[in-house]
Amino acid sequence: MKSSGFRFSAIDAAVLCIAALGTWLLYPITPTYAWLIPFTVGHFFLFCNVVRMRRPQELIWAALFLVNFAALAFLVPPFAWPRMLALQLPVTLALTWLTVRSDQYRGAFSSPRPTDS
Repeated sequence: MKSSGFRFSAIDAAVLCIAALGTWLLYPITPTYAWLIPFTVGHFFLFCNVVRMRRPQELIWAALFLVNFAALAFLVPPFAWPRMLALQLPVTLALTWLTVRSDQYRGAFSSPRPTDS
């Protein structure tokens, strides 16, 4: 049985703390790329804990993130966060909207189903 709603565990807290520490340590070395850590971990948290997105949608986001990052970092350098956000934010919003509108939505503010524990 699958649960519904927002979830948060000690492991989630540890991952978020480690990501924050990693960002803090990497920032003096490469400020631009240090933000990749909170960007990706934040999305992972959003998708897995808040929206509870299905795996195919997560993989679509990850694939498009890699394509967008590679394009901006290697094809049209220098990498810039405003361009990355302009490309990736619509993907995040569209996938989140599709997930929330789905009949199978089980994330934050969803109603428990009879089969939920």
